[in-house]
Amino acid sequence: ARESLELDTGTFFHTIKGTMEHIALAELLWLKRFSSFGKFASLENNKYLTSEPGKVEKDIVEKIENCLVILEDLDELLIKLIDELSEEALQSVVRYKNTKGDAFEKIYYQTILHVLVHGIHHQGELSAMMDILKIKNDFSGFTSYKYN
Repeated sequence: ARESLELDTGTFFHTIKGTMEHIALAELLWLKRFSSFGKFASLENNKYLTSEPGKVEKDIVEKIENCLVILEDLDELLIKLIDELSEEALQSVVRYKNTKGDAFEKIYYQTILHVLVHGIHHQGELSAMMDILKIKNDFSGFTSYKYN
């Protein structure tokens, strides 16, 4: 039920909605970083990456429906970027700053792997939240949960 999305489960982001927002906001942040690593057709003129600062972020947290649509679009954008990257690009060193301003230097593929693992981590958290709330879910795709 819709009200379950905002029930505090005692997890890090407290609610399913909060966790979904975090996943979307983090993916948006990384896609913006990726766009600074070079020119990529998949990222050029993308409405999420070129909108006025704070607009997409506001849309993400405004309504869960917005968040889900935007997250799906960002996932597709990330897939297009990965498809576009050459082996040479994946092995290149990229430089960026985190939100605190700390500078980092990583191999490009490691940053992409980080984004993917981050999403998987929170997918597990969402599954646990749904288990806590007795919401049927099958995030692994291999099992079905039954509650009495």
